[in-house]
Amino acid sequence: MDVMVRGNTKLGKAVKIFNLPPVSTCTPTAWCKERCYALRGKHGLPNVKKGSATRLKWSKRKDFVTRAIKDIGKAEYVRIHASGDFYSEVYVQKWIDIALACPGTLFLAFTKRSDLAGPLKVLSKLPNVKVRQSLDKSFTKPTMGLRFAAVDNFKTPRRKNIINCAGGCPDCGYKCWRENMDVVLPEH
Repeated sequence: MDVMVRGNTKLGKAVKIFNLPPVSTCTPTAWCKERCYALRGKHGLPNVKKGSATRLKWSKRKDFVTRAIKDIGKAEYVRIHASGDFYSEVYVQKWIDIALACPGTLFLAFTKRSDLAGPLKVLSKLPNVKVRQSLDKSFTKPTMGLRFAAVDNFKTPRRKNIINCAGGCPDCGYKCWRENMDVVLPEH
């Protein structure tokens, strides 16, 4: 089993994805608990759940950084956590080490982990990484000093330079990975 999985129809085949189990690694809001896409559909399949659980175990190993770097190879894009979230400061540091070792790869992550704001800001300042604070109807204001990503079913904070995501990364040219802008996402 590879550390990363290949992209899906939404993200595109050029993307490698590193998923963790939802809820156990997240700090879900009330809105998330009701609507989390990672608790439905293909994410609920036994093999997908098993893969996410295996990746969580791998992420705690001493050789995780080396294994992840090798698996990323020359990938252009890596989506950190289409399901799951950063769970510790040590784990965030591992992603900092991975991103530093893969300067030709663009990394994207969304997070609700305000308790890890300090290390996540360090990660987000790397030139090849975009980390956005996830907002939803039950958590509507950015508090971490990061750009935000918000679902479009509530009134998002008004800022200039917002990307309105149509839901297909290859179609927009991976703007989320490339541009330092807030994002409004469709609910999925």
